[in-house]
Amino acid sequence: MQTPTEHPATFSGYSDTERKAILQLAVDHENALHKRSSIHIIRADELTRFLATHQRDDRIQLLVENEGHYFALDILQQDDRKSCIVLDAANDDKSKGITTALETKGFSVLRASGLDKDQYVNSNLQTDSTNSALFALDHSIQLANAPDDLHATVQTKASAGSFTWDVLPPNFLRNAQAVDFIEQYMQKHASELDVATKQYIQSGLKEYDEGGEIATQNDAITMHVFLNAQRLYQKEKIIASMTQAIQESSHSWQIFDKSAKTVELTRIKNEFAEAEVNGDPFSSPSVLAFDAEVGQTHWRNPNLKATTEYRSQMQGLKTEQGAEHTPAMGL
Repeated sequence: MQTPTEHPATFSGYSDTERKAILQLAVDHENALHKRSSIHIIRADELTRFLATHQRDDRIQLLVENEGHYFALDILQQDDRKSCIVLDAANDDKSKGITTALETKGFSVLRASGLDKDQYVNSNLQTDSTNSALFALDHSIQLANAPDDLHATVQTKASAGSFTWDVLPPNFLRNAQAVDFIEQYMQKHASELDVATKQYIQSGLKEYDEGGEIATQNDAITMHVFLNAQRLYQKEKIIASMTQAIQESSHSWQIFDKSAKTVELTRIKNEFAEAEVNGDPFSSPSVLAFDAEVGQTHWRNPNLKATTEYRSQMQGLKTEQGAEHTPAMGL
């Protein structure tokens, strides 16, 4: 069986339904892994109702979608204090409309915007028009893992409800799509950054071209859960294909001992379903064993995404980007 190249960290090539499925998998996985994570995915028009049903003292993160654009909110309710940090990597107007809904519910709104607008031209982290969901996913997870005093820190450095991106820890900025933004940030904070942090940020520059934009299909967006969520999504599709292949093999006249074959295929499928996703699901020992047991390499249902169509897309990307291309990974 041919193993497909993993999809770069971009939503190009995915349908809206698939994009939402991957985001939900990523959020569910993060919430299950970390007790302090409380991330929810909602539409912007659901915000008022959501706030009405979540009025207790708590801190939660919202990954919000408004007309196809995504951004992250960090909501803190504590001792009659209500504040909300808004992180929109593109600083798009579609995220600005929620300010009224938040203020109506008594929240002070703190919105990230730019570095130093008098000095830096590239004031947004996102410069493309397709991957706001990835930035919002990353930011919601970074917020979930940030300490509760983040709101107080931001508040002290905010002006008229806005604060510059560099008020946040460096990990929030690692995926900026403009070289100038990152380089100017490092110059501005050179004396504050330790060696490890500088190396961490600089490693993100390797995927950019000389023009200051990312080189190909946002490969430099390295969301630390995106590839894992993508693999979970692929795994679900593979399990569905395995189930169908087992059903089909049980009706095939070519199999002499159908019962034994069905038992073995089911065992392999269950083993695959219970295993952790530590790499490309298509290359797992269970999938290879399933291939060998079925006796052919086209057992996957072409109507299931991440199977025949997925592999075709991957081969197209590999041809387009070159055989040596490796998607960026990291935090």
